[in-house]
Amino acid sequence: MKLWNQQQSKQHTIRHPQPLATLPDNIETEIRSLIRQTKISDDRAVKVMECFAADFQPFLEIKAEAEAIVVTDPSQTDLIARAKDIDKMLSHVDKSLTERHKIEKEPLLRPAQLLDGIRRTYSNAVNKVRDHLKAQSTYVERLEKERIDKLITARKAKLAKFEAADMLIVGLGTIPDDQFEVYLLGAKAAFETRKEQERIEAEQRAIDAEANENFRQENARIAAEKAEADERAREADRKAKEAQDELDRIEREKALEAERLAAIEKTKSLAPDKEKLLIFVDELRAIKLPMLSSPEADGRLSYFNRAFQSAIDNLETAANELTGDCPF
Repeated sequence: MKLWNQQQSKQHTIRHPQPLATLPDNIETEIRSLIRQTKISDDRAVKVMECFAADFQPFLEIKAEAEAIVVTDPSQTDLIARAKDIDKMLSHVDKSLTERHKIEKEPLLRPAQLLDGIRRTYSNAVNKVRDHLKAQSTYVERLEKERIDKLITARKAKLAKFEAADMLIVGLGTIPDDQFEVYLLGAKAAFETRKEQERIEAEQRAIDAEANENFRQENARIAAEKAEADERAREADRKAKEAQDELDRIEREKALEAERLAAIEKTKSLAPDKEKLLIFVDELRAIKLPMLSSPEADGRLSYFNRAFQSAIDNLETAANELTGDCPF
């Protein structure tokens, strides 16, 4: 292993410290890389490494033994126990390195923080004055910008009256007033044209809506009248059918009555005196009394009916007493 490694960097040569010779190759390579990156002096590098030497030495002494431990069977209990012991010892080594890092870094960290704070304080003071100077040196530009911003706001307010505040106008705050007036007149004309078109469309919608409503009402009226006419026709048909049914019923009853009377007459003509009398009794009983409105007339009719029914009963009794044979 070489004790010194020379590397040309820009205009000077970095010489790596003697303690590197005692390190394993892989660790040595990493340390050399760190020294190149940080570009610290050889003396400073040696001092930094010496800070960790005592804490790192136990690892160097036992590294070979630790790496040689290879357990291949559960029965190797002594080897397993040794691995645990070495791991516990290396845990203390790692803890010692961490504590050493904290101790050695603290005095370096505070000056760095102070350095950053001083630089920040000084820079803030410088930039504050620069901001002031910039504000003074851009006074005219700021005034012009404020003027342009106010002009843009005022012109947008005018355009807003015609619903054109979002109208795209290049250089709205810098174009001359007469040129802006041209834009404003155009916005006004477009606004008035649009409003007139909206008015016409609204009127047409109202006309269409009224026409549609009238058409709907007329259709509803026609439908209602048709429904009413249909109902009247159905009612007329129903009454006509009822009247015809009544006429048909009366005709049927007349026919049945005629048939019945004819049968009676035929029976009377063929039956003996007894049967003739009994048929006559039935005919008398079938006579319907009239409906009277006068109590007096109704009373007289009731009196007659009692006598009439008694006479019919007597006639029926006498007829039943006949033998039914003709004496001649």
